[in-house]
Order: sequence, then C-alpha cells, then structure tokens
Amino acid sequence: MNSMRAVFPRVLEKHLDGGTPLMILLGDIGVFGFRNIFAKHPDRILNLGILEQASVGLAAGFSIQGFLPVFHSIAPFLVERSFEQLKIDFGYQRLTGIFVSAGGSFDYSRLGCTHHCPADVNLMLNIPGFTVCVPGTADELSEILDLSIQNPRGAVYIRMSEFVNSSSHPLSVREPVKIRTGKGPIIAVVGPALSWVENVIEAIDANVFYLNIVNPTSVGNLIAEIEQDSSRSVAVIEPYYSGSLAGQILRGAVCPIRLYEIGVPREFIHKYGTFSELRLVLGLDDATILERLRTFFH
Repeated sequence: MNSMRAVFPRVLEKHLDGGTPLMILLGDIGVFGFRNIFAKHPDRILNLGILEQASVGLAAGFSIQGFLPVFHSIAPFLVERSFEQLKIDFGYQRLTGIFVSAGGSFDYSRLGCTHHCPADVNLMLNIPGFTVCVPGTADELSEILDLSIQNPRGAVYIRMSEFVNSSSHPLSVREPVKIRTGKGPIIAVVGPALSWVENVIEAIDANVFYLNIVNPTSVGNLIAEIEQDSSRSVAVIEPYYSGSLAGQILRGAVCPIRLYEIGVPREFIHKYGTFSELRLVLGLDDATILERLRTFFH
C-alpha cells in the first residue's frame, strides 16, 4: 500500500504538469520526495527551512497574487508554531490555501513532545473558514488533494498520518460513510483511527460511520444519523485529542445525545517508544478500546 508521503508529491506534480498555478512551500521536510518537482517546476517550489510563521505569511502573499499555495511541514510546527499567521493571514482575510502536515498526534513516537501534535485538529477547527481533512489512506489523501486543488474554496488543513487503514472509503464532503450496519447504537470513527478499531468493531453490533472530512456539513449529517437512532447514543473515536468532533456534535445536536469520547487523552505524553507502545500507554490499544465501548454500550 502506498504511503501518504509518497502519494502527496505525485498528486501535486500531476496538477503542476497540467498547468495548475500551485506554489509549493516546504518547511525543510520531505524535500527528497519532491525532487521531480524541483527538476521540472523549479519556479513553483521553495524549501524555506525552519521558518514556519514566515512561510504562512509568504503563502498568503502568493494566494493574493493568484497562486494556490501548498505549505507542508510537521504538524506542531505548521499548526502550533504558526497558529496566529493561519488565523490572521488566511482565516481573517478569507484566503485560499492548502496546508498539509505530517506526524499526526504521536506518529513521531520516539522524538517526544516537541514532535507530538494531538491538538492540531482542535486548533484548526477554531479558525472560521478552514476545512479540516483527516484522510485514512493514501487514496483518500489523493482524492482530498484533487478536490481541494480542482475546486479551491477557502483554506484547507490536511492531516497526513504514517499509519493508515487497511482499505479506503469513498470520499464524501457531505455524508459520513456507513461502513457497517448493526442493531446497536452508533460508532463514529475519524480517519486513521479506524486502523485502531478495525478488529474491535467486528465484535460490537453497532452502526459504524466513517469520516475523513470534519466540516459543518459532514458533522451535521452525522448528527442527523445519531438523532434518528433510537438509542441516541454514539461513541466517537478520533486520532487526536478526544472531544474535538464530540464537541461539535454536542453543540449542533437538537435532541439530547448520550456521547462517549475515545481519543488521545488531553495530557502530555512523557513516554518514548514505538507507535504501538504509546497506544498501549494511552489506553488506545484494541483490547482497551473494546472494553471501553462494551462498558459504554451496555
């Protein structure tokens, strides 16, 4: 299966070859993967180094001049270090741009807190006008990029992950994709968090919905599914700080909803190790998630 990092530059190269006025800005990451673009389109790509805040400002300038900027860096540097620039330069000014992060919550498990960013989605959802995308596979990333480039509307944050789901699901910007029908209540899973529970959901008789775009339309349609369910109970499983999608559901619901959050705990991760080892430490391993879901649903 292709990795997201491998597919990302290939999609951009395809659009550059087709004449799309992209301007790619790199924060000194993945430079080798963009070697074809550096060779074929040297005037459309810049490696700006460790200058994330200035890079967002430069991206805003390119956007004003009619380019579609694509800025790529590690999640904590792109989002947390540059949050004010994202808010003012793109959110406030309603500019168009694409921001693609790598690293996710704790993909860089051995590098510690400086390279962890479970807060990114929650932060980006607080900038009006941003669409937040959390693809679960490289194919979903490709679809999201194509859509964002072919129909640019405002600013888009795309969260790449090193760890992906075993299969892709059709992209929908309006309807959460129902991937399992059961007699029980609802489980809503976002992006690569599905890889944590692909075996778990087989053991629970629930209706499972999958989202890889978190925007008012998709969340609104998920709320409609929850409110139509007789139990009005939903477990939300997110690959970042828990409560990000859950909070949107509670704010948008008209009827009372019984909701349970599973995601990265809102605490610093002090442990080092593999991604799987950190999942275990954080209570996000298969066995613990299954136990938590069974307790909530019963």
